[in-house]
Amino acid sequence: MACGNVKKYGGGMPICPTADPQDGWIHVTALYDAQRFKVLTQLFPRLLKGIQISDKKVHYTKGKEIVIQTDQPVPLVIDGETYEYTHTVITINEKALKIIKTD
Repeated sequence: MACGNVKKYGGGMPICPTADPQDGWIHVTALYDAQRFKVLTQLFPRLLKGIQISDKKVHYTKGKEIVIQTDQPVPLVIDGETYEYTHTVITINEKALKIIKTD
């Protein structure tokens, strides 16, 4: 599962393809029951090419607050730092950062 407010990260991969940093929503991309082989050979190569994934194993949604609750600690990576939690709440602070768009 990945949450973000920008479309691309990790070197330009469209992890949250419908995200907009100015819309006030946290966009979520979740991968369900995918076999590791399929992820490595089919899904991940599409991301590396900058192609949005359309697959029944991938679900896109958005919210103002995302709650993650697990039975065992799972890794949570924030800006490259890894933490382990069983309960996490992700929220967004609208207009907390001014973005200047240049073309």
